[in-house]
Amino acid sequence: MQTESYQLTIWIMVSVAMPNERLSQHPASWIRTAVAANVYTAPDLLRTLCRDKNISVRLAAAFNTSCPIDCLNELAESDDWESRLGLVTQLDLCEEILLALTNHRNPYLVKQARLAVTALELEQRLEKIQMLNDRGDKFKLGMLLVDAKIIELKDLSAALELSSRHNIKIGRTLLQVGLVSSDMLFRALSLQSQLRNREIAREEALMALIANSAEK
Repeated sequence: MQTESYQLTIWIMVSVAMPNERLSQHPASWIRTAVAANVYTAPDLLRTLCRDKNISVRLAAAFNTSCPIDCLNELAESDDWESRLGLVTQLDLCEEILLALTNHRNPYLVKQARLAVTALELEQRLEKIQMLNDRGDKFKLGMLLVDAKIIELKDLSAALELSSRHNIKIGRTLLQVGLVSSDMLFRALSLQSQLRNREIAREEALMALIANSAEK
């Protein structure tokens, strides 16, 4: 309890004080996160914090209204999947707020909000035709995509690890990090449902996915 109280006191001090380079390089990630979230942090320090090894620090900088646009653009185009999942893992937002964020001045928020809206729209499409699949061991979505050579096994493994860590369904994870399009994901989930209902054979499903990919 005493340690938590001390950390809270330091957090408040860092959050309202004028941050300096020493604090931005502090070994404790929670202090660097407080510096990254502080609107008084200098642009050059925020540029450094946007590249911090800790995801919480990077996201704090991304949501900071003082963060330079060039840093936000860099985060928006980042190859780092943790950063791409930032909005999903940090915020539980309704569709109306997500749509509002698609017009935000922050390009990082805009890109993440658009991906989140796309995922919600896909889930709504699936609900309309009653095709939201429960988790199961038969005909796993990821392996269908791997066997159809839509994604690579190493990318699936990384996505599964993220999916488990952040408690996000694998389909949404694949979409959010840019491994599949919403149309491809919808097609794959449709075929997965048909396979589980024994309406088609696995070979037919793979051929359909390959054909769908060739059309893009």
